[in-house]
Amino acid sequence: MSDDLAHLDFTVTCELTDPNGPCTRPAAHIANIHMHRNEMPRVALCDHHRNRLRAFEEGIIANNGHGLCGVCRQSMHPEDIIRNEEAL
Repeated sequence: MSDDLAHLDFTVTCELTDPNGPCTRPAAHIANIHMHRNEMPRVALCDHHRNRLRAFEEGIIANNGHGLCGVCRQSMHPEDIIRNEEAL
């Protein structure tokens, strides 16, 4: 029996963007993330973007739990960056 879906690629890719356009890296995580609005959508993340968000979070923790988002200038706390992370 042949698989009628064998030609389709079901690889989940990162939903964030790089400077040159959409990220095409494979997603390894899913999490609610800060998106410069009053919401935290649940998105698929590659290791690269997940590590950047965690580094931002670590910087806030190192600054006594306070920081500003460089894009939207919102006052940030560690739990405001990434929440409910799960591996895919």
